[in-house]
Amino acid sequence: MGESRINFRGYGEGETVVLLHGFAGSVSHWEPLRPQLSKYYRVVVPNLTHLTLGREALTFSAQIDELARFLRSPEFAKPVHLVGLSYGGALSWGLALRYPELIARVVLINPMPPYPIASFQWRALKVFLSLPVRKMVLGLMLGTRWGRSFLRRAAEIFRNVDQAPSLERVDGLEGRKLLLIAHLIHRFSWIIKSERWHVWSDKLEGWKPETLFICDDEDPLIRFDAYEDLSRKMGCENFFITQGAGHISPLNSPQLIVWEVMKFFLDKASARPSSQSAG
Repeated sequence: MGESRINFRGYGEGETVVLLHGFAGSVSHWEPLRPQLSKYYRVVVPNLTHLTLGREALTFSAQIDELARFLRSPEFAKPVHLVGLSYGGALSWGLALRYPELIARVVLINPMPPYPIASFQWRALKVFLSLPVRKMVLGLMLGTRWGRSFLRRAAEIFRNVDQAPSLERVDGLEGRKLLLIAHLIHRFSWIIKSERWHVWSDKLEGWKPETLFICDDEDPLIRFDAYEDLSRKMGCENFFITQGAGHISPLNSPQLIVWEVMKFFLDKASARPSSQSAG
C-alpha cells in the first residue's frame, strides 16, 4: 500500500483516538469534544473531504482501504480508538470489520447503517438520492422553491442551523455554491448505490470490538429503529440514547457526549448497563 493522502491534525499525548466526521460534515463538528479528549489522549482529526468529494470517485470500500493505509503510517504504531459520527460512523464499523488489527475500541455516534436509503426518514433526501439526473440538473432543482426548502432542512440537520441570519445565507446560495452541493448529493448517491451493502450487513453479525453506540431518539435523518437494528446485529451492549440532541449531537450536547466517550474509554471492563437514556 502507498502513502496516504489524508490530511489531519493531532492534539495531546497518550493512546490515539481518531475522530471521523460525516459525509457532509467537517472537522469543526469535533471541536466541542476535542479539547477535553486531548487532555488525556492523542486526538487525531482527519479531513475526510479527499475521500468523499475528491475528483476521483471512491466507493465506500475503497474509502475503507484508504483509511487503513492512513492508519498504517508511522504516525500510528499501535491500534487506535475510533470515534465516528454519521457517515464517519459507517467508516468506523467498516474499518473495524475489514482491518481489525488496526482498531482497539469503537464509538459510533448516530452511525449510518448498511442499506442507508432504507434507514433515512427524511423523504426529501430520499427523492434527491433516487433521481437519475446530472449534477447540473440537480443544481437547477436546488434553486427552486422546493430545493430551497431542502437546503434549509439540510442546514438544520447537518449544520445544526435553525435561526436567521444563518438560514438567510442558505437561501442566498447560488451559482457555484449550488453546484457544489449538487456535486455532494450526486457523489453520495453514487456511493450508496454502488456498494454491496448485503456483504457488510452479513459481516456485522460477527462484530467483535468493544463498542459504545450513541444515538438520538429524535434523529431527523435516520430512524431510531434502524439504530436499534444495527446495534442488535452487532451485539452491542453499550447502547446510550440522547434525547433531542439531533443528528450532529457533538454540537448540541458536547458535554454529555464527551462524558460518555471518556467513561467508555476509561472503563477497561466495560461493565455498563445494556441501555440508558439521558436528557
